[in-house]
Amino acid sequence: VDEVMQATVIHPDPLRADAGATALVVAGPGAWRMVADSMSLERALVVDAQGRVQATPAITAEADSP
Repeated sequence: VDEVMQATVIHPDPLRADAGATALVVAGPGAWRMVADSMSLERALVVDAQGRVQATPAITAEADSP
């Protein structure tokens, strides 16, 4: 689990957000989107060990809005 350094999930249910973030870290940079989709996590992002950020379209749209 040293490929993903950090994962964030925004969800109305804090337990689901926490479980989702943990699952994304375990899934790693190659599979996190599949896991996010399977858990219906619309707003998620991960940061890999090289500092690259990958995010779902929903969370990207929120970050880009004023």
